[in-house]
Amino acid sequence: MLSIKNRIYLLFFLILTAVFAIIGLVLYYTLVDTQLPPDFWFSYFELVFILYVVSYYSLKKFVFKLDKDIDALTNYLEELNNKNYEAELEIHHNLEFLKISVLLKNIVKRLYKKK
Repeated sequence: MLSIKNRIYLLFFLILTAVFAIIGLVLYYTLVDTQLPPDFWFSYFELVFILYVVSYYSLKKFVFKLDKDIDALTNYLEELNNKNYEAELEIHHNLEFLKISVLLKNIVKRLYKKK
């Protein structure tokens, strides 16, 4: 089973590769009769490589922020599990994690009160 980070990388680069392959095939078959400059395909692959590098670094930044928030949420839930209901959560990037953690904290408090 892949982690979230690895699945994001894998799916993103599979989609990116498929898009560039489809664009390349469309260009190849539509420009068959056209006289292309000799370095057209080299320039195309340079562009693809540059876009891969740029997208990799932007994706890496996104995954870093996602990991940071997941770690904060995990630590927060561990504190709640240890019955430290005064624990604070520091989510900086993803509002969804904050909503999930508030809902989980309310559930834990209700279960604790029932005991």
